[in-house]
Amino acid sequence: MKTGMEIVIIRHGQTDMNVKGIMSGQSDFARLTQKGLLHALNLVRILRKIGVDGIFASPLTRAQQTATPFSQNSGLPIIVESALIEFNFGDLDNRPNLAAKYYEDKRRDDLSYHFPHGESYSEVIARLEPFCQRLENSGLHRPACFTHGGILRPLLVHFMGLDISNPQTLTNIAISNEVIYVVNTADKSCKWINTLEDDHGFGIFYRK
Repeated sequence: MKTGMEIVIIRHGQTDMNVKGIMSGQSDFARLTQKGLLHALNLVRILRKIGVDGIFASPLTRAQQTATPFSQNSGLPIIVESALIEFNFGDLDNRPNLAAKYYEDKRRDDLSYHFPHGESYSEVIARLEPFCQRLENSGLHRPACFTHGGILRPLLVHFMGLDISNPQTLTNIAISNEVIYVVNTADKSCKWINTLEDDHGFGIFYRK
């Protein structure tokens, strides 16, 4: 296997808004549940075993809460990275998930489709690109990115070099609070780790 940077992509732990079925975009009301805090605590052991040597995190509280235990344990500072903030859901922020189903279905097949007064996948990919380039040129070996479900997908696509001429290659990636991904930038391999079930494997989960 070629050697290369291994990038750990982490979604924040479960939040109270996740449990209630409320969309949380760039608003900052969501807080981790006990299950979400357990995810954060289990990451300490997992990330130390991986050998993470840098921490980048969205400025939103739920991502900061997830990153803090490992930062405190490892002594690595959390670098707040605005590019890792969640999608701008526009008018759908803090609305029930069911209210967004019509718009979610439309954007599955069109990366340029906007939520009302919000962002499109194309815009998110564009804002992530400079960060991804800086990360790849940082000299780090195993950086961790603490982010959100909507950002996890384009990060995986970028670092694995996936072809998104079919938009569903990106939009159908399944997201879970407790599943993290480790991508090798040299051979584009990907493995996943479930922080709550002590399970792991290779590849990406896709929703049906």
